[in-house]
Amino acid sequence: SGWDKVIPSTMPSKDTDYYGYVSTIFDDGTYKFHILPAEKKNGNNLDPRAILLNVTKELTASDIWMTVPDNVTCTWNVTVKIPGEDDVIITYNDESYPVESIGPHAFEGKTTIQQITLPTSVKEIGNAAFKGCSGLMRVNNFNNITQINDSVFFNCTALYESSITLSENLTKIGRAAFTNCSSLDLNNFPTSLQAIGYQALANTQIKTITLASTITLGDEVFKGCKELKTVTFAEGYDKPLPKLTFWNCTALENITLRGDMQTIKERAFDGCTKLSTIILPEGFITIENSAFIGCTQLTNVTLPSTFVGI
Repeated sequence: SGWDKVIPSTMPSKDTDYYGYVSTIFDDGTYKFHILPAEKKNGNNLDPRAILLNVTKELTASDIWMTVPDNVTCTWNVTVKIPGEDDVIITYNDESYPVESIGPHAFEGKTTIQQITLPTSVKEIGNAAFKGCSGLMRVNNFNNITQINDSVFFNCTALYESSITLSENLTKIGRAAFTNCSSLDLNNFPTSLQAIGYQALANTQIKTITLASTITLGDEVFKGCKELKTVTFAEGYDKPLPKLTFWNCTALENITLRGDMQTIKERAFDGCTKLSTIILPEGFITIENSAFIGCTQLTNVTLPSTFVGI
């Protein structure tokens, strides 16, 4: 949007410049790439929103990278399709096999990948399989995955709201699985989920969560989730609230605790600057050191008769 010149329907030949405002994905039906901001054109400052696309050669479908001025890089849209039940291409000793899992570090650091399509045969993704895939925006058929291991999408900063759908049969989200997925909002945690590991959802865009009574949380699970406003623990949730669970969740306003939860660990709500009221239900026993440090608007705290101390 906002282009100063009309982009042609086919790619231009060499030595052609185009400049205008930041757009999303340029797609002429054959080529797809992101256009990112450039600061200068011929030594002159551009509007902060301006971009510069410089085509220095006639492009073909085999091109993967092209470099534009000021170290701005445009990349082709790379889509990876994993072979599965309907299109098996993996054979061994004349036998065909569908892919049932993706191994550890399989695509780690592949920054040009923007989309992954999984077959229904894949149920598990190994540790750090897509770690650092900073261009990855969407994973199709993810709702078949029943176990997400450690660091699977660590630093996948382009994953966005609704680009991941969790399986109704999901049992585990591993340590740092979605850490620093800074554009991702997950809000459909299934009742089958049994464990969310250390920092699994830290620094994401989660806005509201309901946690089933069966879930066990690691430390710092929602650390730095600055869009998180509402948290509800289901009836029967009887585990301690781990340390630094909601550290620096600066938008957190509402949290519903249950009487089966007996302990809040140290610094669990550290820096929750909008939290104003906390009601600890009957059955609650202890609050550990600095659990509410930095909660500058916390003015109303209701303690039950079962409360022992801090």
